[in-house]
Formats: sequence, structure tokens, C-alpha cells
Amino acid sequence: MFRQGGDVGIRATRWRLRWCQPPRGTRERPRFLLLKNLEIIEREGLVQRATHIGGLVSQALHALHRDGLLKEVRGDGAVWAAGLHKQHDAMVVRDLALRNGAIVRGIGADTNAFCPPLVTTDAELGRLMDAYASALHEHVKAVA
Repeated sequence: MFRQGGDVGIRATRWRLRWCQPPRGTRERPRFLLLKNLEIIEREGLVQRATHIGGLVSQALHALHRDGLLKEVRGDGAVWAAGLHKQHDAMVVRDLALRNGAIVRGIGADTNAFCPPLVTTDAELGRLMDAYASALHEHVKAVA
């Protein structure tokens, strides 16, 4: 989101926030809410948190890729996808992961997506990735 210009957008809006009063009508409300949203993103460090979460998800998925369980891994920030081999079904893996307590999206027949909330703790993220790895192992055994 801020990759090309760094966090210049947030810095520029910080100056505007000092001069932006809560709207009296509906015309200025969307802009006011946008600026407040950017203020919260900056204050809570959510851009940095997305990078941190992405690093943890990336490590876990690349480990599964190195083990030959995944065909490909792609993503950026806190949004990642795991491409499965042709003989594996993303929806079955999704259902197995859900049974293990992890919410994973199935996209098409061969991709699982991960978009954890930015408030997810590292321990919760570890449990998510362990549950996904367990589901993937279970599915690979069933197909073999």
C-alpha cells in the first residue's frame, strides 16, 4: 500500500489531521474518516505489524514448500497464498484446517490463502500455521 512512496502518505495526512475538524455535514465525513483511519494505522504500527506477520507466515509456508508439500508460495505483507500440487484439493485442505481450528481460505482448486488479522499474536499465528501444516500432511497421506 505504501511501498512506492514509503510512508509519505501517512506523514502528509498527519499535518492535515491537525486542521481537520469533525464534519458538520455529510460532505466532509468520508475524508475525515479516511484521515482518522490513517492516524490509527500509524499510531498502532499496523504497517510494521503486517510486515512482521508476513515474515512469520512466509517462513512457515516456505518450510512446507522446501518439504515438497507445496508447489509454490507467494505473498506480500500479511497476505499470503500456498499453491498446492495438482493432485491436492485446496477445499479439502481448508476443511481439514478448519477442523484443526484454523481459518484458511480456499481459492480455486489449488490455492489456500492466509490473511490473518493484524492483531493476531505470534503464538496464535504459530497455532494457525501448525494447524495448516497438519491439515496438509493429513491430505497428502489420504491422496497418496
